[in-house]
Amino acid sequence: MDNLTFIAEILKILIWPIIVIIIVTLLRKNLISLLTELRFIRFKDLEIEFYKELEKANKKVEKANLPKFDSIKGLEDKNDYLNKIAYSSSRGAILEAWILIENQLSEIVQKKIGSISAKYPTMMMMDLLLKEKIISKDVFTIFKELRIIRNKAVHDERFDIGISQAIEFINMCLRLLAYLRNIDK
Repeated sequence: MDNLTFIAEILKILIWPIIVIIIVTLLRKNLISLLTELRFIRFKDLEIEFYKELEKANKKVEKANLPKFDSIKGLEDKNDYLNKIAYSSSRGAILEAWILIENQLSEIVQKKIGSISAKYPTMMMMDLLLKEKIISKDVFTIFKELRIIRNKAVHDERFDIGISQAIEFINMCLRLLAYLRNIDK
């Protein structure tokens, strides 16, 4: 085999990987923004179906007929604030939305059940509200599902949440918050 034939054979083998590397390099920013909107990611044996979980929770929110957040004064401003955060940090927006839920739960438990520590775990507060029949089983289930989604979003560093997914989560949290605020009246 002469040198020219050898070079031709090497080029035949390497041309596609080189083209792929060039395309990925040129479209890097566009690909990154596209990947953040993925609804399903598979990495080895890890599968994260964040969108399916959101969809499932959203169906339960609709079925439970939680109030629209815009029916509660002050929540429209929270929605605007959280949506702005979502455009710069989806995880940050999810966390901020969840903090609103936790704070509201603390207030309700303090008023309806009595003095408990401010550091009382959120899940235990929801259990108390369920046992006291202050919230329904449906609302408790919605809370648990949103909590699972929040935990995956915040703690799983391998997963990048898209803006639309963060906004969907925010909307469900605000509807739950509207429900909780109605209880608090």
